[in-house]
Formats: sequence, C-alpha cells, structure tokens
Amino acid sequence: AELLPDLPILVSSAVSLYFLEWTDVFKPAKSGFNCHDRSLSLPYIDPSHEVVPIQMLLSLAFAGPAITVTEANINAAGCNFNSFIRRAVRFIGVHAFGLCATALVTDILQLMTGYPTPYFLTVCKPNYTTLNVSCEQNPYIMEDICSGADPAAIIQGRKSFPSQHATLASFAAIYASMYFNSTLTDSAKLLKPLLVFSFIICAIICGLTRIIQYKNHAIDVYLGFLLGSAIAVYLVRAITRLDNRALKTPGYPNLAFIKSTKRPTKHTGTPDEGRNTSKAASLYHMWREWQRNLEGFSPNMTSQCTSNPATPSDKDRFILRTKYPNTR
Repeated sequence: AELLPDLPILVSSAVSLYFLEWTDVFKPAKSGFNCHDRSLSLPYIDPSHEVVPIQMLLSLAFAGPAITVTEANINAAGCNFNSFIRRAVRFIGVHAFGLCATALVTDILQLMTGYPTPYFLTVCKPNYTTLNVSCEQNPYIMEDICSGADPAAIIQGRKSFPSQHATLASFAAIYASMYFNSTLTDSAKLLKPLLVFSFIICAIICGLTRIIQYKNHAIDVYLGFLLGSAIAVYLVRAITRLDNRALKTPGYPNLAFIKSTKRPTKHTGTPDEGRNTSKAASLYHMWREWQRNLEGFSPNMTSQCTSNPATPSDKDRFILRTKYPNTR
C-alpha cells in the first residue's frame, strides 16, 4: 500500500526507458572525430559475444540484490511475516525505481553528448573521399560520412559516455550495501562485509569488462561508477529523511514522554493519585499499541512463534533510538 501512490512514477520511468534504450525515436548527437583516430578504431565485438549483455545486466542488477535482501529479511524478521513483506516489497520497489532512474539519466547523457566508443570508426567506415577538404588540411571531421552497413551498431557507437553498465552495476551494489549496513544485525559478523564486498567486486568486474572488450573508454567507466554511486546515496538519504519525518507526524505518540512514565500500578491512594494512575495507564497502553503496530504484530502468530517473537526491524530501532533516546 505504501508504494501504490508511486506506482505511476515507476511505470512512466520504465516506459521512458524503453523508448530511450530499445527504439530509434531518440538518436544521439553527432559529435566529431579525428581522421584515422586509432583510439576509435579498435575491434568491434558483437553484442551476442559480450561478457555481460545489457539484458543480463538489468536482470542481475535487479534480481541479485532483491533475492539476497529477501533472504536477509526472512532471517531478520523471523516469524514476523508482516514485517518481512513490508520491508521486502519496499526495497524491491525503490530498487526498481532507482535502476530505472539511473538508466534514464545515463541514456539522456549518452544522447546529449554523442561521444564515440572505441570501436566507432570500425563500424562507421567513414568515406573520407566525400569531404571537401583532405584530412591533412582539416583532421577533425564534423560531417556524417559513415558508410557502414549496420546502422544500429553506428548508433550504439555514439553512446559511450557514461558507461551504462558501470552506472547500473554501481547503483545496485551501493544501494544494496547501504541497505545491508542499516538492516543486518551484528549476530552474523562476517555476513555483512561478505555481501557488501561481493556486490562491490561484481560491479567493478562488470565495468572492467567494458574496457577489456572495447565498449567504453576508461573515463566513461570511472565516471559511470561515480554517477551510479551518487544516485544510490541520494536515494537512500531521501528515504531516510522520509522515515525520520514520518516519526514526527501526529500519528506517532510522544515516545520520550510515554517511556518516561512508569508502568501503572493498582490505585490505593487519593482521587488525584487515581486520576494520575489512570492517565499513566492510558499512556502506557497507547505505547504498547503503537509498538505492536510498528512490529507488525499479529495475535494469530504468537502461538506459532513463542520461541522467536516478532521484533521491530533494525532500521526502525535505529530511527527510534535516534529520535527518542529513552526508547529501548
């Protein structure tokens, strides 16, 4: 239910990505190049022989973190199925939106710059005889003199900066790593660094394959890493601010005041003491009711999970301790 208002944004991002990536509606700018530039005349490798094709990249960048986080949420939530569903669905939804946003930003930059790939002249096959002047007189060419037989390869040859593989891989790695750091407990001391380093190494390998197979220049990959990481950090910080702001809404009780109130005892004193005891009881029950809602408490699950009761997520605990230090 939390993601339903944002569903149109996610769908529109996916549709925009489809038109930018898999159609010829938008074509890249035609930037110039030097005659017989050796840095743009490297071998062309067919997409079917790439180590990490774009379809595989999108699948791994989405499915890898999603499956890992789902498994981690199962272990973290225990028998609290409601908490598991809420955390898993929220991660998958935000992660999918982040991938679409990263791919959109990358495609827009590629179309605007039109920077040629290392194999551009190999597929372009420029016909220098059509020029009004020789390459010796004007070595930098701005005209479109390509005579290659594969228009799709020529269009892709003008989309080098930044590397889309680097941006998507780094976004998925950084976003999943920050999620693990904020949600996994310290009970498994080696699990958190193992997952973080695994995603980071996979992202680096994915970017390096683009350099080895002459698909992107080194600077395209390095700046792609920075761009994807920046988007991931911004998205995580934005979500954290929304969570902190939600705890300030009127729907959340004043936990600092409620927790400072002692648990109510049986009244045996004056009427004023009785009123104070009644107020303390109502505050205490308000606190317990809010805590059950936070934990996704379900009375039907208590008999099945007495040995492993439902507990709030580590992220919820962190937010509560930050905003309300008296909470436990």
